[in-house]
Amino acid sequence: MGITATYDKEVESVLADRIVRRQNYAPRHEYLVKWKGLPDCEASWEPAEALWQFEGKIQRFHEEDATRTSPH
Repeated sequence: MGITATYDKEVESVLADRIVRRQNYAPRHEYLVKWKGLPDCEASWEPAEALWQFEGKIQRFHEEDATRTSPH
């Protein structure tokens, strides 16, 4: 059974994502999260599996990212 994280802060937006690769570990997907009410310098990298309660924000990030990176 995995660890389930819950956050007492609210995600304002997802700024970026990355895959972290470390030797002898499975790749890990993380998101750079801007927290509501906190300055940009307080944004933090959070593991994708821990952000289940903010799935709508993550989906919106991917939709906007697809629009930004699609050829015109």
